[in-house]
Amino acid sequence: MSTYSDASLIFYPSGYKESKLYSLKPTDGSGDLTFTRASSATRVNEQGLIEGVITNLALRSEEFDNAVWAGTVGVTKLANQAIAPDGTNTMDLITFPLSNSSISQGINVVSGQTYTFSVWLSTQSGTVDAEIGNVNVGVYQSVTVTTTPTRFTITQNASAATRYPSIRAINPCSLLVWGGQLQEGSSATEYIKTEGTAVSVGMLANVPRIDYTSGCGKLLLEPQRTNLLLQSENISSASWIKGGAIITPNAATSPDGTINADLVSGVAGKSFYQSSIAVTSSTLYTLSFYVKNVNLTNSKLAIRDDTNGAFIVQDIAYTISTDEWTRIVYTFTTPIGCLSARVYPLRSPTNTGSAYFWGGQLELGSYPTSYIPTTSTAVTRVADAASKSGISSLIGQTEGVLYAEIDFQQINAGGYRIFAYLYNNSAPTANRVRIEIEPTNKIWGVLNSSGVQTFLIQSNVQDAGNLKIAFAYKSGDSVLYINGLQIGTSSSTFSFSANLDSVSLVSYSGGNQSGNGVNEFVLFPTRLSDAELATLTTI
Repeated sequence: MSTYSDASLIFYPSGYKESKLYSLKPTDGSGDLTFTRASSATRVNEQGLIEGVITNLALRSEEFDNAVWAGTVGVTKLANQAIAPDGTNTMDLITFPLSNSSISQGINVVSGQTYTFSVWLSTQSGTVDAEIGNVNVGVYQSVTVTTTPTRFTITQNASAATRYPSIRAINPCSLLVWGGQLQEGSSATEYIKTEGTAVSVGMLANVPRIDYTSGCGKLLLEPQRTNLLLQSENISSASWIKGGAIITPNAATSPDGTINADLVSGVAGKSFYQSSIAVTSSTLYTLSFYVKNVNLTNSKLAIRDDTNGAFIVQDIAYTISTDEWTRIVYTFTTPIGCLSARVYPLRSPTNTGSAYFWGGQLELGSYPTSYIPTTSTAVTRVADAASKSGISSLIGQTEGVLYAEIDFQQINAGGYRIFAYLYNNSAPTANRVRIEIEPTNKIWGVLNSSGVQTFLIQSNVQDAGNLKIAFAYKSGDSVLYINGLQIGTSSSTFSFSANLDSVSLVSYSGGNQSGNGVNEFVLFPTRLSDAELATLTTI
């Protein structure tokens, strides 16, 4: 029986860095895939939390003696006067000579958006009362500072496009200061050191996403999608019409692990919604959002066609838990002539009680993709792509097996989507071997040689779930297996007119993402036997 020792390339979602996915075989780097995505994104991390991008906008976060931190008249600064929380001698001593003396930094922000300012403070001796704030002009929060370095935080809505997060004395005093951070959102997350520029960490552009939604890590390869809902984490904003519902902002810990989920409390016939969302007529869209119940007695959603003045759907019931967050998903088609829509995540004539809400998303497409946070405008996450060229020695040129294990979501519309693809980089459509799904969810094994589609083997309509797919190609003896079953065969003969020298987990051009998580991808340079293919693909 053949084993993975017969494989020429093995990829399993594990090691990665920016723009790179490491292969398990070969180990010399020749099989590592190049990864691209020209935007930031989110994933579910190992802790089960939605992880995106965190940015510290405050410069010189450990250098309060630097001129970027401006003091009022008489304020003095001494660098490196005490041990900081990270164990280094980098806490700076700031002396405030007068009541209301302060130190601050001017930072460009989005007016009206929520930000959290955090900083570690301590004293050389005794206890001192001080204040932090001023992201909302003139608004401060009192803090009691002791000899133990403590991280203090304040969350405020920015009152202008440039704000000055500040540390202010109530009475003349000296404070040890370290780790200044201003970040978007309503909670202070992990500290990020900065020097001369803002620093971001997380799922940045070109960082591969190993997603743990189902517990096991899988590589996300998603198509480009745009979240059309504004202020996806801030129902208290003007983008959401309250409709009589009572909104308590930042009332609970959300799926991203920070305290930024809003509490929605309502009475019968009252609901919140977002309207005037530009959509395309007769087009498939997917609405999704996260909800956790408190004591809501009747959870339903509705979607309205604002152009024609009629509901597309209403009173669509769904079940939510009081113990954990539930992502509600609903797919619908806009009616003829519909150019503007309104969505009600919670709407029912008999709604009473409360529930937490977070992460609203409306996207064009037949299934939900990973969460795309928004503030004042719609946000687009660009498509993922993973590929490698110049590896003809790893690809069987007369026979071989293309194998992929995927976490499959039904597509139902939107064209053809690629799971795995072998091709010649100079003329990618002339000679190629690929596994793909067509619009009615049929899995295809397709081979082109010398510029002609030589044969196609297809499955029946495929249900969603975990799929193990093996497409074995050999002139006169090709076969497709899915989940241990032989789907079809082809006795067509072929001969490639140019070497297959490249592999991609989407199409050769970087488009046609499958929208599914890749659990494993393997190349075999020779055709395995039918028995070996059955064993390889058995769930």
